Amino acid sequence: MRIDRYISIVDTHTECDPTRIIIGGIPYLHGKTIVEKRDFFRKHLDPIRQCVLFEPRGHKDAFGAVITDPVEKGSDIGIFFMDAAGYLDLCGHGTMACANVASTLGLVVPKGKEVLQIDTPAGLVTAKINYRDGEVSDVTIRSVPSFLYMKDVEVKTSVGTVNVDISYSGSFFAFLDAKAVGYSVKNEHFPALIKIAMEIKKELNSKVKVAHPEMPHINKVELIEFLDQPSNPEAHYKNLLVYGEGALGRDPCATGACARVALEVAEGKRKLDEELVYEGILGTIYRARAVEKTKVGNLAAVIPEITGRTFITGFLNIVSDHRDPMENGWLI
Repeated sequence: MRIDRYISIVDTHTECDPTRIIIGGIPYLHGKTIVEKRDFFRKHLDPIRQCVLFEPRGHKDAFGAVITDPVEKGSDIGIFFMDAAGYLDLCGHGTMACANVASTLGLVVPKGKEVLQIDTPAGLVTAKINYRDGEVSDVTIRSVPSFLYMKDVEVKTSVGTVNVDISYSGSFFAFLDAKAVGYSVKNEHFPALIKIAMEIKKELNSKVKVAHPEMPHINKVELIEFLDQPSNPEAHYKNLLVYGEGALGRDPCATGACARVALEVAEGKRKLDEELVYEGILGTIYRARAVEKTKVGNLAAVIPEITGRTFITGFLNIVSDHRDPMENGWLI
């Protein structure tokens, strides 16, 4: 066997959403910004994404990240994010996971550093590593400026016309109540909600123009969130996240919680430092809040903070054999 690739991986889950983190085994990534490094990977090394996230090593809902050298001055590590369908500009649960791994494994100096500045395609993110009894207990990230972008956007779906709100926190999200499409956030309704989410995403990106005022490469609605009544008595909402080509988020969605906080502050429904508790489909929660107000271009925005737990679940090395006709994997 001639090994074509030998990729070093750390597997984690953050409030039940897995992240497969590449920490070694890939060539040097050229680029003067983290976006350029991500785009270099996409152009020249995308088969690695497929190999790591596709079957037989992954699946259609798999999510990953690459830890690389930072570019932005003062940052400790660089990260970019990927899933089975492509690439994202920011992921909250992936950021928490990478911060935990970088601190725990000594990928930053000094090992155990408590505050990391992280260079991402959506901008600098600060991660505070919280310790209890000498071990990482959870991670708090102070994310990018987040804002309400559009309210009450009409979208036609197979179950009728619905209104969605579009909010930004690293990516553009569309929010709506699950009951607006006749369903609730329950296991038996997931297939129907995923189908409707993909209709909404397609319709929005074909008929509604979105663009970050300062980062024009962020110009699509990437994620759809359905909100419902929570099961956890502490939570304000239970949510179901659909992203990529119909992938289902397992966690409560950290960036989605930040986008939701920004939306509710803009609407006057939530104050600065007022906590939002966001529940996912498996009952785990994130705690988010807006800590200060700011502006992005001409748009009113907030700086959100969010806290969640990451657990390292495994270390593995992925290899590929040039004789394998399905060397890069497959999706069904």
